[in-house]
Amino acid sequence: MNLQHLRYAVEVANCRSITKAAARLFIGQPNLSRAIRELEDEFGAPLFRRTSAGMIPTVQGEAFLEHAKIILNQIGEIHALGHPDQEQQRMVLNLTVPRASYIAHAFANTVSAIGGSRRIAVNYAENNSMQAINDILSGTSMLAVIRYPLETEAVTESMLRTAGLDFRPVMDFTPVVLLSRKHPLAEKGCITQEMLHDSIEILHGDPFVPSLSPARPGPASPLPESRPPKSICVYERGSQFDLLRDVPSTFMWVSPMPQRHLDCNGLVQLRCTDATARYRDLLIYRRGHRFSPVENMFSDQLARSIRQVLTLTEGEGPAQ
Repeated sequence: MNLQHLRYAVEVANCRSITKAAARLFIGQPNLSRAIRELEDEFGAPLFRRTSAGMIPTVQGEAFLEHAKIILNQIGEIHALGHPDQEQQRMVLNLTVPRASYIAHAFANTVSAIGGSRRIAVNYAENNSMQAINDILSGTSMLAVIRYPLETEAVTESMLRTAGLDFRPVMDFTPVVLLSRKHPLAEKGCITQEMLHDSIEILHGDPFVPSLSPARPGPASPLPESRPPKSICVYERGSQFDLLRDVPSTFMWVSPMPQRHLDCNGLVQLRCTDATARYRDLLIYRRGHRFSPVENMFSDQLARSIRQVLTLTEGEGPAQ
């Protein structure tokens, strides 16, 4: 199969449109349509359904595109081995991670370390663990961090090995409570869950992103009748910081945060003595994946960020 045609198919899938894909690929729309038809003829089945909503991959097309992305990424890695100078000129980093400030801190420091004089192509997605695994398998991301309860360690690691993925532990942690410095409990050294009874809990409303709340560790429902009586659902980290900072009666369960993020938002994090659930963040990647210089840089920054948050949360530690 023509590698260029594989690139065309992946771009059409990304854009859901022949017209938009042709513009991004700098080729004529008729030529792109013809290339897709030729690829479908060679494959032996339709790759896309032409609908009013755009070009939607078929079931066979989804499987084809997953393999195409892996092939194209591997071709890029092979090319980089023979052209180290070009690899140094362009820094590529594709990540899928959970919502965690210590990871965002490491990512920002990585981009800062690259410097403005380098050519970079960076994708940073915050998503749930299953999507992160899918992103690695499809080639959308080269590195990902997944989060799971330590009690499911054996099942999770077995699933990753079966999928052909390698992994390394990043950090084990017990969730902490995030509060405004103006919250009535902010001056307490440690608290209990009962002490939070009169406060408003902030939850992530995404249907597939688990909450770290000890009382409701599964996905939070956006339906008011199925949520705690005092709760607010948000869908991205910016809103949670605005609420925590500007509405002092709110709180949220989170993984440990760097001091800089706490200071910037006027927040404190407290340990809860009766919250004992343990979680693990795990760095995953395809088996045999060779870390690029920028990926090694991110890994180093991640370790540095973890060391910083561990100084703020007595008793926590990196995964062993």
